[in-house]
Amino acid sequence: MSKILFVSSGNTGQGHESIRRSLQAQLENTENLETDSVDGFLLGNRFFHAVSMLYDPIALRFPTLWDICYKITDSTVRQINFIVSRIIRKKLTEFIEQKQPDLIVTVHPVFVGSVINVLEKGNLNIPVVTIIADLDNVSALWADKRAKYILCPTAEGKERMLGLGISEERVKVVGFPSRKEFCEPGPPPPPDYEKISGGNVSILMINGSQGNKKAAKVAKSLLNFDKCRLSIIAGNNAKLKKSLEESLRAENDGRVEIHGFVRDMAGFMSKADILVMRASPNVMMEAVNLCKPIIIVGSLTGQEKKNPEFAANNSIAVNCRDINELPNILSDMLGDGGAQLDAIYRGQLKFRKPLAAKEIAEFIMSVAGAGEYRAELPLGGDCADASA
Repeated sequence: MSKILFVSSGNTGQGHESIRRSLQAQLENTENLETDSVDGFLLGNRFFHAVSMLYDPIALRFPTLWDICYKITDSTVRQINFIVSRIIRKKLTEFIEQKQPDLIVTVHPVFVGSVINVLEKGNLNIPVVTIIADLDNVSALWADKRAKYILCPTAEGKERMLGLGISEERVKVVGFPSRKEFCEPGPPPPPDYEKISGGNVSILMINGSQGNKKAAKVAKSLLNFDKCRLSIIAGNNAKLKKSLEESLRAENDGRVEIHGFVRDMAGFMSKADILVMRASPNVMMEAVNLCKPIIIVGSLTGQEKKNPEFAANNSIAVNCRDINELPNILSDMLGDGGAQLDAIYRGQLKFRKPLAAKEIAEFIMSVAGAGEYRAELPLGGDCADASA
């Protein structure tokens, strides 16, 4: 029986947990394999856990401060790893003694070098595989020469790791793991450009961490494009949902639907003609797997800072730098027979890797000694050497 332990975090955005859940779902019901997970911040004291809960408020309300903090981590990797390893050592060691994992998979940068420090201190010979959760602007905290493998979703991530001194054989380009409902291998057919361009386009706005004022401003700008129907997903933020209902009441002539938390995100995305969202890598890659046109309306500073440019350069989305320009952007996307929509569709077909989660799961199983790696699609030409 092989055992794999995932180390993640539920409070520093939902991206890390989304990756962890997508991989564990792929490993469900696998014979001779057990998986478990732990929130790394819960391995410390109450103060350490409280620090993780500051991420969303700081990143959203004080973006400049978060950007500074993010940049500082690149020059303080050793210090951060030392401090965190001291904080989590006792509980992590106890957890490892209880679970006896054959492999540790970390999907959070704070728990790469720090976890390896704890393992070395306790003379615990357990390999660590790191799965980077960012597309570009990757923190140096992800890079640790002692990790067995570092799995990157993009070539940009790999170049960053190589530049930080990680050896070529330990860095793999694997694509971005998405939830099962976004992982149909067969590409969706191209959209009906003539129908979409004919008017009454269906737009899905996925709020994420936008903040009440910005979300309302984005929605109002979209509604200035007369030929659209707008659905908004506010998520668990009941306050935001109520605020949007109130602020859009004057503009709502039957063209607006506002939803709270939804379970069938894939269904909502599939029904929409165009998606509007923050440059969150998880949601963007889910949309790319569905081949849905994307308009990006901003990003968090720090790890998401380069994502809008990354998406535009790879022709998987349109980057909106000025919210007031949304009606013009929509007009351009729908004009010329949908030429821009077709370009995005083709860019997404080239970029999408719907089997990434499945193949990453197979790869880490092979490292844990629980199976043989068999990729159905090439993972950047990098993952064929799991026995290395």
